[in-house]
Amino acid sequence: MTLRRKDIIAPILFFLVMAWGSLAHAQVPSEYQALYSEIETRLAAFESRLDQHPVDQSSEAVTFGMHLPLASSNRGESLLASNLRYSLPWQLNALQALGIPAVYVEVNFPLLTSGYHEDYETLRSLEEFYAWLGDEIRSRGIKLIVKSQVNFINLQPQHDEKLREYYGSLGFQEYKQGRAETAVAAASILRPDYLVVQVEPDTEEAITGQPVNNVVNSVELIQHILEELKAVDVPTKVGAGLGTWHREYQLFAEEYTQSTDIDFLDLHVYPINYDFLERIDTLEEIAAASGKSIAVSEAWLYKSSDIELLNPAPARFMSRDPYSFWAPLDSRFLVAMTRLARYHKMEYFSPFWSNYLSTYLTYEEAKELPSETVWVQLALQSFVNWLRGDLTESGIAYLEAILNP
Repeated sequence: MTLRRKDIIAPILFFLVMAWGSLAHAQVPSEYQALYSEIETRLAAFESRLDQHPVDQSSEAVTFGMHLPLASSNRGESLLASNLRYSLPWQLNALQALGIPAVYVEVNFPLLTSGYHEDYETLRSLEEFYAWLGDEIRSRGIKLIVKSQVNFINLQPQHDEKLREYYGSLGFQEYKQGRAETAVAAASILRPDYLVVQVEPDTEEAITGQPVNNVVNSVELIQHILEELKAVDVPTKVGAGLGTWHREYQLFAEEYTQSTDIDFLDLHVYPINYDFLERIDTLEEIAAASGKSIAVSEAWLYKSSDIELLNPAPARFMSRDPYSFWAPLDSRFLVAMTRLARYHKMEYFSPFWSNYLSTYLTYEEAKELPSETVWVQLALQSFVNWLRGDLTESGIAYLEAILNP
């Protein structure tokens, strides 16, 4: 008798659900009750809309994944720490055992760009790291989604100034070539199933100062990267896209899908305010009109009110995520998004803040801590919990939604 993956995972899910079911939800602090209620109302409306579009939940056409933060290029040369060669295989083993079909890894400019590093050995070591990582992922039968855009500033203080100066030193032609060089390196070294070469052009422009939030320039960048990728003999589907909050989301989506040869339109889904969730339907229609699909490489429930979003403060909004009382809403968002992914037959769907699938902190223990301390505690405890197979309510909800719909 052959056991299906669902048959193996089902007992694990039952145990985890029973364990979490015996725990009461954390009480929502008074200062967040109004926000909690506003978000809950929006989620209920989203769920109601999904109920009007029944879908074959048994469909396995969508590839479901999760972010692999330990391997993010935003960590810079910290990726060369020897302990990663030990810890990453352990986490991949845990994900394989749980049945996670895919992982999402950021390999951003300029980490694999020759002009950024002062010596060849550092670049060579980073290339070897990612080649090793790609082999580790594929050897477990896990699919690989790679984003190649730009590294953030203010995540690695020891590298921030160098990164800021480097971005500012480049003309647009040099910038395009550097972005293309990194994308080609990511494709040839990791050999991913999917490669995203442009997403959130507004964020990229804010980080680098390069004029990529202009649709003409953005399309020019994508076309240049696609042309350079032709030299790489890798059967990788290539996508580009934007965040659902973008002011000109329809224009950018139309130009990306009509004026370039991308295979799919990639989306980032964070705020659910206003009509941002409904825009996914519109974007799917735009992509379909050009014979292309959509995908979501990053998604998490933004904890912001409509009024707050008029003056966005991403760091403040994200600082709310670690509190365990959000777990019920995070769970509902993830389940709803998996339903939407199946309805639109997305290429893939991958939540971004994967630490919260295995770890939260209580409001009482985290509210007075510096944000850096909170992130370190989350990262350490999340890694331990993944190895032990300990998932949060959100992790259980997502796993059940993708493996046992």
